[in-house]
Amino acid sequence: MGGYTAFAIAQKYPESVKNLLLYSTAGNNGLFDLLDPLTTNPVTAKTVGSLIEAIGKNPFFVKLIMSWATQDKAYLEGYDYEALMAPYRIEGTGEGIVYSLSTHTKTDYDAVAKMPPMLFLNGSRDTVCPLAERINLRSALPEGSVDFIMEGAGHMLIESRAAEVASVTLDFLSENP
Repeated sequence: MGGYTAFAIAQKYPESVKNLLLYSTAGNNGLFDLLDPLTTNPVTAKTVGSLIEAIGKNPFFVKLIMSWATQDKAYLEGYDYEALMAPYRIEGTGEGIVYSLSTHTKTDYDAVAKMPPMLFLNGSRDTVCPLAERINLRSALPEGSVDFIMEGAGHMLIESRAAEVASVTLDFLSENP
């Protein structure tokens, strides 16, 4: 959700953006609109928030979700699940996640094309960001952007392939100071 948030802010305040680094993200053609019945009603938002907190506190579900998101079993062998689950022990975390889902805006692809250069970095095995949304954003990237697909990486590539991500990022920033 971080990429969607950064992208939405960049669309709203383009004059404040020099470069944009997007890792494991995609455009939004209204995917989150499907969640409106769950996110806009206070009763269902609280219920869904409580469910998210319960799942986030359960090691079995957290490991299952992380396995799906990372697509990297070797990386997960040493993962600190306790640190990952800690925020879910704070009451209201689930409702906060539901609220953040309700604030996502549709991507204005015409505005994207007029933005400063972007680093658009995704894993070839990303199962979290919809492929169609990534393709739509990829087709609208502004001039000077770098579209990089990290072979074999999943959604959590910023963690599981940190050294490679850093290298690609530094190359991009050196070319786009």
